[in-house]
Amino acid sequence: MKNCTLSDILIKPQPHIFAKLTSGLIPVPIFCSGGGRSFVTSTEYRWNGMARITDFSFWQYTISGGGFVEYNGQKTLVSPGKAMLLSAPEEHTYYFSRECGHWDNIYLCFGGTYHARMFKDIR
Repeated sequence: MKNCTLSDILIKPQPHIFAKLTSGLIPVPIFCSGGGRSFVTSTEYRWNGMARITDFSFWQYTISGGGFVEYNGQKTLVSPGKAMLLSAPEEHTYYFSRECGHWDNIYLCFGGTYHARMFKDIR
């Protein structure tokens, strides 16, 4: 497997890159548990926030293309330059639709004692 540099991750689209930053075993209010870049072209990319068994929050920013998020009864296009801030478990669904062509995005995942409360306050 090729070693990736930060510029590889941020500049060159990859099918999926994930970097685990910490195990989260230290009880802190919030920490970044990982992140990566994802380039989606399959309609199988669909996530239901209530189906996730891990308690975490995440920020996902669209570089190009797009996808949809359904949250609080609203369907919203997450287009280039837009981001979503979600937690799990939580009532939301986000997914790729062919009408967007592709969904190139970067994301960061967060854990800790207060991540969900902090993200809710930010939203």
